Order: sequence, then structure tokens, then C-alpha cells
Amino acid sequence: NDGRVEIGYGVSPSSRGQGAATAAVGLFLQLAFGSGPREVLAEVAPANLAQLEATIRERAARILDGLPIGEPFDWVQRVSIELTTQMLATLFDFPFEDRKLLTWWSDVATSVPEVDHLVESQEARLAELGKMLVYFTRLWNERVNAPPKTDLVSMLAHNPATRHMPPLEYMGNLVLLIVGGNDTTRNSMTGGLLALFRHPDQLALLTKAAAAGDSPLFKTAVDELLRFDTPLPLFMRWVLHDFDFNSVPLQRGTELALLYAAGNRD
Repeated sequence: NDGRVEIGYGVSPSSRGQGAATAAVGLFLQLAFGSGPREVLAEVAPANLAQLEATIRERAARILDGLPIGEPFDWVQRVSIELTTQMLATLFDFPFEDRKLLTWWSDVATSVPEVDHLVESQEARLAELGKMLVYFTRLWNERVNAPPKTDLVSMLAHNPATRHMPPLEYMGNLVLLIVGGNDTTRNSMTGGLLALFRHPDQLALLTKAAAAGDSPLFKTAVDELLRFDTPLPLFMRWVLHDFDFNSVPLQRGTELALLYAAGNRD
């Protein structure tokens, strides 16, 4: 009734990684959008995401094993940013040798030049994002003329709902995906570790669990660290119609900030 339709699917383990789900979802999307919906929601099963687990573990272990012992190092640069950038490159099927561009574009997209001086001006910021669009447009042109794959660029290029979007809309989607994947992941790895060092009793619990092979504790620990030290300070929303919230009048068009840290500590 609201113009939305949800689809869900499952693929047997023996048939995964062969493109069957991608092809099937593409057909479902064509059928769905041909029937009038304005939005299609697809749920991704944890089992599908789990296919990346081995890759993430291998890369994390390699990065951690390469850290120096007995001397200072930059955890953010050596671990948080590097591991996040590697996984972003995998999700986009982005040339691995150029992966640091993803981090740079993410930083530029969220930059306020007058404050952080990452770039000289808003004009310079837009110029850098223009370079991002040129690079990803080349990837788009390569993927749209090739068989569908499971990387994010190929999915956008072959999805009937997105394959004809204008360049600026494509750039907007890229910024959302790159910033969303970069900021949250690297901030949670950094903030989570800092929180554990500030609370050595909790670090001792995790160390003991690691020695005992207690994986359930690690799963709850990740959720708790995301709650306790949220990787994003706030999220913005706009009021769509006039209403009162706890006796505070809010007018249509008012910009509101949801402070995650405040909500998670209440």
C-alpha cells in the first residue's frame, strides 16, 4: 500500500558464489518495478555476509602480526584505516593498489575546509569529488558492459532502478557507500580499543574469553562497544510536518540532530 515491496531469498551452500542469486534478484527487480512499486527492499542473510568472514580474519591477522613490538605506532593508520580500506576495496572490486583513494575521498566528502583545512576550499573539495566520479565512472562503464557481479558498482550498473541515474546521483550514492563504510568501521575499531584500555576490567574479561575460546562473549562485546562508544556522534533529520514533542513545538523544515551517545547512555 505504501509503494514498497520486500524480497528475500536463500541459496544452498553448494550453489553460492556462482551468480545465481544476483541473476535471480535482477529478474525480481525488473518484475517488481514493472508492477508499480517505488522502492524494493532486499534482506541480506547473515550467511551471505559471513562469506567475507574468512577474508576479514586473514587480513586482520596479517595486519596485527605486522605491528611492531615494544615501540609506539599509530593504531588508526596501521590498523583501523588500513583494514577498513581493504574491505571497502573488496566490496567495490576497486583496484587494490589504489585503495587509499577511497579513504581520501571519504575524508574529503565529510571535510569542512574552513575548519579542518584538509583541502583549501569548498571548490577544491568539489574538484576532488569530481575526480572520484571520473574514476568510478570508468569502473561503471567496464561493469555495465560485463556480466553482473556482486560488487557494489556492478550491482548499481545492472539494477534497473539505478543503471540510468544521472552522474550527480551516482556520485551521491558513492559518497553514501564510501563514507558509511569508512567512518563507522574505522571509528568503531579505534574507539572500541580506546574504551577497553580505559576500562581494564572489561579488557581482562575479553582476554580471558579469548584464551578460553569463548566466541559468544566477543559477539556481545562488539554490540556493547558500538553502544558504549558509538562510531557516529549524531545523525541529522528534518521535520516533515508541524508537531509537538514533549511539549516542544517543532515546525516543518526544522533540522534535528539525533545524538547517539546521549541516547545510548540514558
